[in-house]
Amino acid sequence: RSKGETKVTSNAKEVFQRYVVTCPCNGFDPAMLFSLKQHWGDVALRMVREAWSFRGPTVLDHTHLELRFRGEAVLFERPHEQKENSQWFQYGAAMQHVSG
Repeated sequence: RSKGETKVTSNAKEVFQRYVVTCPCNGFDPAMLFSLKQHWGDVALRMVREAWSFRGPTVLDHTHLELRFRGEAVLFERPHEQKENSQWFQYGAAMQHVSG
């Protein structure tokens, strides 16, 4: 419903009265959903950028792009040490462009 114009400035717009209806959505977390989509979108863009840097512009010649991704971890151990930090992991990743 219109509340008229504010007439505060010469280009002021008409002001409307608004109503809000809430509905409980159990298990729906829009902030988490947005965060996950943004994070994995960034990961996908980085994968495309890396494929482009190694394979060149021919990577994007097709209508689809298939990449294989593998996480890796190597366990190292200092022999003959009885310390809490005598073992550690070194993490990495490998990616392969599947020619298509």
